[in-house]
Amino acid sequence: MVHAHFRIPYPGERNATNWDTQTTGPCGGDNSVVLPRYKWNPEGSPMDLYIEHNKSVASIYFCPGDDCSTDNDFSVLLYKPWQMEAAANFCIPALTLPSKYDIANQTGTLQVIFAGNSKKEGEYTYMYNCVDIVVDEEGPVYNGSQCSNTTDVDMYFQSDIDNEIASTRFDNISTFTILDAMFSKTMNMSSTTADEMAGMSGMSGMSGMSGMSGMSDMSDMSGMSDMASTADMSGMSGMSSTATTSGTSSSSSSSSDGAGRAFIVDSGILAFATFLLAVI
Repeated sequence: MVHAHFRIPYPGERNATNWDTQTTGPCGGDNSVVLPRYKWNPEGSPMDLYIEHNKSVASIYFCPGDDCSTDNDFSVLLYKPWQMEAAANFCIPALTLPSKYDIANQTGTLQVIFAGNSKKEGEYTYMYNCVDIVVDEEGPVYNGSQCSNTTDVDMYFQSDIDNEIASTRFDNISTFTILDAMFSKTMNMSSTTADEMAGMSGMSGMSGMSGMSGMSDMSDMSGMSDMASTADMSGMSGMSSTATTSGTSSSSSSSSDGAGRAFIVDSGILAFATFLLAVI
């Protein structure tokens, strides 16, 4: 859960290979402006996001000017927190700036933050990427080709943290209910799977089927040459040793794994019965 990342395919981020440092704020380990800046249309330009978490929460901030080197510099909330329900592409057709910054030649940096589950419930992994921009009427507007949503992607605004986000940065939010619920569900599923696997440990005695090794050479089936006399099974006296071996293995087991042994014996009998039906 802690190794997933995200990218900004359009218009692009400062560093598209910052996999190892993406959890370092404010810009995923790349905290210096990258030139040339992307031109940002006053009417809003598109942004394409790709997240690899199955469930995540995200938000977008803006730092006006050229000095954007700390988390606190990104003080303008552009896009309030939303949750994504799958690893997918999410398209924002027109990400706009507040009117006071939406003027020609205004420089600044967009900061995208994604939060995902960490190793403990109530702890979160934050991932960062930044885009350096300058407001310019030549900046791109959405034309349908820059980005699109993954089919059936679900996105919801996180209204339960609206009050907190008004006075607290996204990466200082105390609780993401949706992520905590996801963590608990994942842990419960893991626990159930572990219990089921433990319940199958009684089958580790499969070595007890070694007594069937006598069946490894089935070439001598002369006693079965005439299946018409199936009532007379004396020609299959060799079967008694197999039954005896299985019975001995089963009886030597403790009562705690008796059920597992019985299952093994029954399975062996069923396998041999299936073989006989195939021969017939």
